Amino acid sequence: MVELCVAGKIKADNGFKPGTFGEIEKMMHDKLLGCGINAHPHIEYRLKYLKNKYNVINKMLEHDSGFAWDEDKKMVICEKTIYDGWVKVNSCDFFFILS
Repeated sequence: MVELCVAGKIKADNGFKPGTFGEIEKMMHDKLLGCGINAHPHIEYRLKYLKNKYNVINKMLEHDSGFAWDEDKKMVICEKTIYDGWVKVNSCDFFFILS
């Protein structure tokens, strides 16, 4: 997707236009012979999954939630009690390994 955006073939400002996933599928088949990945369902569902996880992380990092981004480890950090409380209020299937 990044490669297509950089090349100017697609724009992702307001979502992808019809045919974008087909273009990505074609590129993957050219680079990964026999990969068996199709635009629908593989690429579409993967993008939906990643958007969901991005939104969860974005929500965690809002304002003074107690969550923070660790730039060195490239991960969300917080106290276990804050995380436990957040999971109770925000029922989702996104969990972090807390150290």
